[in-house]
Amino acid sequence: MNPVSSKHQKDDTVVETYKAPARKSGLNYARAVGHGVLDVCTLGLWEIIGTPVEGAISNNRRFIVVQATYASPDSETIEKMEICDSDGHKIQ
Repeated sequence: MNPVSSKHQKDDTVVETYKAPARKSGLNYARAVGHGVLDVCTLGLWEIIGTPVEGAISNNRRFIVVQATYASPDSETIEKMEICDSDGHKIQ
């Protein structure tokens, strides 16, 4: 998934915002495969993020917004993550 926005902060951190539909559809198998791939690629850490995301989807919210903060523009490690529903309520 590509970020909707990417902002460089004064402290050299980078905050990327992602937005995704939150409704379950007939493509549940594709989502399940995606979660499985993310579980393997992140050595299980995806469950920390994936469980609240699935909760948001189960509640039939319109979309979810994820903000990931990276230590630097070159970093691949997320330092902080916030997941919100379409109304801006924090999920995690």
